[in-house]
Amino acid sequence: MTDRKFRFNVIDALIIIVLIVAIAILAYVFVISDDTEPITDTHTVEYVMIGTSLNDTFRDAIHEGDQVFSTKDRSKVLGVVCAEPEVSVNVKEAFDYNTGEEVYPEGEGLIDVIITFRAEANKDAWGYNICDNYFLVNGSYSLSFGDVAIPAVDCVEVTVLD
Repeated sequence: MTDRKFRFNVIDALIIIVLIVAIAILAYVFVISDDTEPITDTHTVEYVMIGTSLNDTFRDAIHEGDQVFSTKDRSKVLGVVCAEPEVSVNVKEAFDYNTGEEVYPEGEGLIDVIITFRAEANKDAWGYNICDNYFLVNGSYSLSFGDVAIPAVDCVEVTVLD
């Protein structure tokens, strides 16, 4: 057997340099350049919520200027009611089998309330965030308006004001 001496040549140096550059690029892409930093653009957002089939005692319970809270965490103010709530009589859709027509009877002692509130929301990759709450159109939420807790209000409109 013959002993061969190890010789370091230009090709070996190029291979090592290419490996070091590849490892550096992978480290930069996956470790150093983290693009998941939250975007903290703050916007004023207006939400229109509707509570349906509420007891008539809620008629005068919510007013312009009342603070809005999540019923899960009342320590953080989500926003402020920015307009007097619109109250209407609750109307149900039914079918009269005698006449074969749709009828719309009023729910006794029940009202529908449309509540508009404004909030300062942070825009991030998933939408507009208010204290870790995302309000989406057609979503149902449990909110408190002042001292009144409503277990289910539906978001019907979201408007970004600025």
